[in-house]
Amino acid sequence: MRPIFALLAVAVALVGCSRGPTRPPDTPEQAECRRVARNDPALRDILRTLSPGNNDRIIQDDIARVTERAFRNCLTERGLPGGGGVEIPAPR
Repeated sequence: MRPIFALLAVAVALVGCSRGPTRPPDTPEQAECRRVARNDPALRDILRTLSPGNNDRIIQDDIARVTERAFRNCLTERGLPGGGGVEIPAPR
């Protein structure tokens, strides 16, 4: 019976240590584009609609989509690769 508990303890420890996928650190150009994306006027417009009791999940999705689009636009304007992945689809 004890080997099962030992195995279970190891499994729990490994699960606790695992982390989700991590992305590599940003280059200086990517960091600058993330800063530009956080200051995008479209993002500020969405943030103005954020209030307690509002449908925060939809707004969070909008924030993620607009921020990612602004980041990719900044990279494209600077002639840098966009890094792959897919665009977050707009809710229907």
